[in-house]
Amino acid sequence: MWYRTILWVMLVLLLSGRGVDAADLAEAKQRLLEWEQKIFSLRVRSQIKSEAKTNTSVAEAGLKFAGADYDWTWEDTGRLRDQSTGWNDSGITSRSLRMRDYDYSYQFSFQATDKELKNPTILTIRENSIHPTTLNHIQPSFRGLWDDATRTWIGERIKAVQDATLTKDGLLEIDGTPLDLKGEIVRLDPEHGYLPRSIESKGYQYQVDEFQEVEPGFWFPKTGTILMVSPDYHMLQKWEIKQVELNIVFPDSLFKPPLTDKTQIIYDFVDEKKWLEHNRPVKLQENAGPLKMPLQQLAYWPMWLFLVGILIILLLSIWKRQRRVS
Repeated sequence: MWYRTILWVMLVLLLSGRGVDAADLAEAKQRLLEWEQKIFSLRVRSQIKSEAKTNTSVAEAGLKFAGADYDWTWEDTGRLRDQSTGWNDSGITSRSLRMRDYDYSYQFSFQATDKELKNPTILTIRENSIHPTTLNHIQPSFRGLWDDATRTWIGERIKAVQDATLTKDGLLEIDGTPLDLKGEIVRLDPEHGYLPRSIESKGYQYQVDEFQEVEPGFWFPKTGTILMVSPDYHMLQKWEIKQVELNIVFPDSLFKPPLTDKTQIIYDFVDEKKWLEHNRPVKLQENAGPLKMPLQQLAYWPMWLFLVGILIILLLSIWKRQRRVS
């Protein structure tokens, strides 16, 4: 009867996954670290959408669909820009913008009465050194790769993982706690650089359906779903990453806060004068000054005075010569 016991053990291992040796986990850590080290700058544009038939809240609101567009930019210099625009059948419903430059973090609020929500009405400024976790990235399409609370990529955080299991599908299953995904199970895909193929917890599942190779050897998610269920709630969202820009030199203007004359600025432990000197230079107005003359014309006055002076000297010289001759 001993052979039945062996067969039973083999069946259990097949269904539940088998243990992996240290070399398998070490390979995953190395591959993800190499993946991370290739990123100097990254911009990801994506979209997420759900329909009434697969989303309880959309159906209860009497809508056909709802979704959001995301635009996320990161640099290894520490600069970050995180923007989202929510929409449904009726048009734009929300807008979020969070930014970080070399020294400051910015969080914007938009006026609900503005239909297009183009201009922020309130800007809160904080110093990065005081508030290192102001920004919480809102990109659902590449969950698990970047963690804003620690400002690290997965290649850095996976170093703390000690154990892994190989599933029957050939995925490397790990506990998400060391990745700051407490209580969640993460399954890494060896065929796509060990990037997360799925992240699961009770009532929640993030799934990548398709990966894209941005450049040889550098994989990134492309399409997938997010499923959330409870006894009285069901939500299935489909997401798609429409564009990935890797190691592009982004203009400084991308990380400058968009302001209008009506934007209220809240300085949260920030030196207002110092910030204004570097970010809000005083704009010179035309037609200013006692001569009521445009600044560009005023700028030419030294040159005109110089030319007039030379002309006077020449005229005096000619006049003296004429007197000597006469």
